[in-house]
Amino acid sequence: MGSGAQLQDVTVSNTMISTDLQGRKVLYLQEGAIWIEGIGAGWGLFSEPWINLSNYSVKLECMASKTVCVFRKRTSARAYAR
Repeated sequence: MGSGAQLQDVTVSNTMISTDLQGRKVLYLQEGAIWIEGIGAGWGLFSEPWINLSNYSVKLECMASKTVCVFRKRTSARAYAR
């Protein structure tokens, strides 16, 4: 790792296998975020460690593989019901 890079402990509060995501495991992190097996972070690929002064949004909305949608963010509050 480059200078200044640090690893942080992450606590998984719950897991589930999602039929909506082709049987992928979804990890619910203690901080409220999700991690999807084979896709990555629900907060997106381009998360940034610095302060967001412009209040823009960087998050994962959808992902496709070979023109097949494998992840699409749901708009309901029950998107990933535990």
